Amino acid sequence: MTDGMIRKWVRQFNDGRTNVHDKARCGRPSVVNDGLVAKVNEKIRENRRFTLRMLFDEFPQISKTVLHEIVTNRLIIANCVPVGFRKCLQMSTKRSVLAVL
Repeated sequence: MTDGMIRKWVRQFNDGRTNVHDKARCGRPSVVNDGLVAKVNEKIRENRRFTLRMLFDEFPQISKTVLHEIVTNRLIIANCVPVGFRKCLQMSTKRSVLAVL
């Protein structure tokens, strides 16, 4: 952090600033909306053994980074069990893991 930035913050707090969070700025709006999340969720429900590449083929106008953000952050789908261990699981355990997904 530069000395100039520290001086700027000190000046702002001396002038009455009370929090450390940045003010909201205008900028590029988010591509992710509820309709897009619903469409991605529908495609995932059609094929539970999806990959991000398959989703990218279905939604070529959306970047892989945005699709990854939708799947992991919005839909909270994560690969709970590594592929190598899936064969070792009993059927009841598989059902409980898939119920979470």
